[in-house]
Amino acid sequence: MSTATRYIKSPGRARNLVSFRSLWFGEHELLQVTSLPGREDYDHLFYRDICALYILPTKNSRRLLIVCGLIVLGSLLAGISAISSDEMPSYIIFAAILGIPSLLVLLNELLRGPSCECYAVTAVQRYQLHAWNRVRRAKRCAAMLRERVIQAQAMED
Repeated sequence: MSTATRYIKSPGRARNLVSFRSLWFGEHELLQVTSLPGREDYDHLFYRDICALYILPTKNSRRLLIVCGLIVLGSLLAGISAISSDEMPSYIIFAAILGIPSLLVLLNELLRGPSCECYAVTAVQRYQLHAWNRVRRAKRCAAMLRERVIQAQAMED
């Protein structure tokens, strides 16, 4: 009788409009689960096959910070100018509708830190680890993965 492999969920989760991706540490493998409506896909990456792991910083979070910062600044200026005009309620409502959600996104991005792309390289492919999309998280998880890769490759020799 075979025993079931125990998996430990790694920090992080990538999501887009239709799917979620998460990474799980197994005894001998890293498992990426892609959840789509009505199905799940599983990609296995064995520790003994990993040759390199690299983290590439991206400019996605910086761009979002700039756009949200400009919207918040524009909303703030519109609100300040509304105080001195006769059309105060309409400008303040407009400024609040644009400014408050942008401020929340701005604060969220500041707290999450810079974005990145993380890749595991084997002898035959480069595999993107989508769930590790923030530098701080990717570095923390890379250290966990590094220990497992070293242990698996040492057992192989």
